[in-house]
Parts: sequence; C-alpha cells; structure tokens
Amino acid sequence: MATCQMSEPPVLAMAYPILTVREITARPVVPKLKRLVVARIATITDWPLILIDLLTEEGIVGRSYLEPYIVKSMSYLVPALKDLGALLKGRPVAPIELFDAARKSRFTSSATKACR
Repeated sequence: MATCQMSEPPVLAMAYPILTVREITARPVVPKLKRLVVARIATITDWPLILIDLLTEEGIVGRSYLEPYIVKSMSYLVPALKDLGALLKGRPVAPIELFDAARKSRFTSSATKACR
C-alpha cells in the first residue's frame, strides 16, 4: 500500500502591515462605446461602470470596478457600497491570518484528495 507524504507549502517570513479601512467611495460612470456591442436581444451603445476606491488610514488605496450591465441598477449598488464602507470603517482590510488559514485548508484538502 502506497503512502503519501504531504508537506506544508513554504511560509514566507514577512511582516504584513495592518491596513485599516478609512472609507469606500463608489462613482458611477457610463462611457459611450466606440464600437457597439450587437447582440440578438439588444445593441449596447454605452457601458455602465462603478469605480470603487478603498481608502485606508495608512494611505494605501485599492481600486476596483463593477460592470452592472444595466444603468438603473447603479442607483441601488452605489448606496449599498457606501453603506458597506460605513460598516467597515475602522476595521482591518483583510486579516492575513484568515487568508493563510484558507490557503492552508485549500492546499491540505486538495493534496489529501490527490493521495487517495
């Protein structure tokens, strides 16, 4: 019967700065497309985007975006993102311990399955 030796992935000895959420900003924009998107159900002439910035007390800014497809949905999503920012204000951005635990759990479970 073959045995499988699993080893943990190497752990980098790095100090991660703790980042604290200051605010989340969300800006709706609807740029016109230079090339139209032609589909069976519609011709799309503009593309709604919500530009998201996560600002930290330490001066780091994370940027992202959502593409909601429907312009009207932006009027619901932007306030929800602002409420989320108010909820997260003063909290750590992402506890690295949770990330490491999730990564190790995923590695262990996939490695265990490979050894069966």
